[in-house]
Amino acid sequence: MNLKNIKYIFLLLLLFVQGAFSQDYPCQVMVNMSPPYPLTLSGYGSSVQEKINLTVLLGDISESGREVGLKFYIEGSSGFRAGSGDVVTGTSPLVLEGGVPLYLTQSDLSPYFRYENLQGLNPQAYGALLPEGMYQFCFEVYDWQSKRVISARSCAGAQLQGNSPPVLNLPSKGEYVIQQEPQNLIFQWSPMHINVPNVEYEFTLVELWDTGMDPGAAFLSGRPLYQATTFSPTLLYGPSGPALLQGRDYAWRVRAVVWDGAGEADYFYNNGYSEIFHFSYASPCSPPSVLMDAYNHCSMSH
Repeated sequence: MNLKNIKYIFLLLLLFVQGAFSQDYPCQVMVNMSPPYPLTLSGYGSSVQEKINLTVLLGDISESGREVGLKFYIEGSSGFRAGSGDVVTGTSPLVLEGGVPLYLTQSDLSPYFRYENLQGLNPQAYGALLPEGMYQFCFEVYDWQSKRVISARSCAGAQLQGNSPPVLNLPSKGEYVIQQEPQNLIFQWSPMHINVPNVEYEFTLVELWDTGMDPGAAFLSGRPLYQATTFSPTLLYGPSGPALLQGRDYAWRVRAVVWDGAGEADYFYNNGYSEIFHFSYASPCSPPSVLMDAYNHCSMSH
C-alpha cells in the first residue's frame, strides 16, 4: 500500500471519527490549510499555491446524487468577522455520493473569498491587510433544496502574522560614498520576514535632481536610473550599471515580494517597500563633512 492510499484511508477514518463525536449530521466536512498564510482574504482565492482545501463526505452509502452547498465563516482573535451570504455568485450545487469523499481545491473555493460574496465587510476592510492574530476558517454544508444545515461547522486555525519590509544597511542614510574606478558600490539590506519562502527583492536607484526637495519625495517623483531583481540581500553595482556622477545625490529602495504564479502574494506590510535611503557620490579625496568642503579641500591640494 503506497503513501497516498494510507493518507486517503487516514482521512476517511478522521472524518468518521469527527462525525461520531459531533451531532447526528448526515455529512462531515474537513478544512485543511497550508502556511504561509496571505494577509488578505483575496489571497486565499487567487494564490496558485494552495492555501486552503476541503473534503466533504456524505455518510450514508445508500444515498446518491445529493445536492449540497457550502457556507463560509472567518473569525479572528482581533474581533474580525465575516462570512458568505445566502447566495454565493460563481458557485453551483455540489453533488455528493454516499461514502465517497468529495475533495474541493482552492480554485473550487475561490468564490467564497470574493468581496461580493462576503457579508460584514466594507471595501476598505476587504482590501486592507487582516489584523494579526489567530483566525478560524470554517465551513459547513447545507442541503441545496431545503437550505437545512447538514454538517457540523468545521474549522482550521491559522496564525496570521505580517512581515516587515527589509531594513537598508549600506550605503547608510546620508552617507558620502567615495567614487571608485572602476565603479564598484555595494548595496546591502537585512531581510525581516519569517517563514516566507522564495522572497525576491526589487532594487531601485534614482538620481536626485532637486537637492532642495526631501530625498524621499524626490525619489518617488524621479525616474529610476537603475532597477534590478535578486534573491540575495546584497547587490553589487559595478561598471555595467549607469555611471554615477561625482557630486550628485542618489536615493535607493528595496521591495520584498513573493510571486505565487498568479501575481504578488500579500505577506508584507507597506506592500514590501523598505525605507528610502539617500547618499552623495563624493570625489576620491578624503570626505569632509559637506560636499562644498570636499571641493575646496581637493582644490587646495592641487
